[in-house]
Amino acid sequence: MSAPGKALLAALRTRCRPFARVHATQSDSRPWRSLLFDGERHLLDLAIDGPDVDRAVRSLREAAIRTDLDLSGHLLVELSVERVAPETNPVTLRLRALTLDAGGALNA
Repeated sequence: MSAPGKALLAALRTRCRPFARVHATQSDSRPWRSLLFDGERHLLDLAIDGPDVDRAVRSLREAAIRTDLDLSGHLLVELSVERVAPETNPVTLRLRALTLDAGGALNA
């Protein structure tokens, strides 16, 4: 897993920690570039279990709306959460995200 992917997973775990545990079951990160920025697109499959899974899922959905997770050295600019299998234990989710290098514009 790439450094931004690890930072994203750590931030997701921190956000859910009061309510449930988060485990990555699959991850993929691919380079992304625009005219001005470098970044990565991420796909994370997560398993969530613990005493209050529903609250943890709500917390992740709130994070997707606000994109306010702290990723050291990276900016989270896009996050979507899909509930893949809510009836399973643990609950499984799929997240898609876009992170940018916090260094700013590319040096071309």
